[in-house]
Amino acid sequence: MSGDDSRSEAEADDRGRDGDPPADRAFVCRECGRRWYYTKPQCPDCDSDPSAHGTEELGEGTVRAVTRVEVTPADVRSPNRLALADFDGVGLIAQVAGDDDPTAGDHVAFAGSFTLRGDGDRPQPRLRVIEDGE
Repeated sequence: MSGDDSRSEAEADDRGRDGDPPADRAFVCRECGRRWYYTKPQCPDCDSDPSAHGTEELGEGTVRAVTRVEVTPADVRSPNRLALADFDGVGLIAQVAGDDDPTAGDHVAFAGSFTLRGDGDRPQPRLRVIEDGE
């Protein structure tokens, strides 16, 4: 959080120099409470501008769908596992870390972020499968 300890986590704004929060945080609109993951020019519900947007930690999510890409370019791992995950209403698609091979219903957490080739050094989320109670 920033220096003002009186702000709630939903009011925190720890966006980096590119305007995006760390990979494990979502945007939240202080006007209407809507949460979303990917950068948008305004709130998808109430159209408030970015000055009304904070961030909040996402925590643990649930896998909704997965795919494995077996044929990849030379500089991309194969198989490349991707998961569509839901974090209490906030959805995102991310690469799955290591040899984890999730299925729908598995619980996931953020395993950090990485830069995709040709993505202008913008970090992207990576997920890891977690066991219950972890």
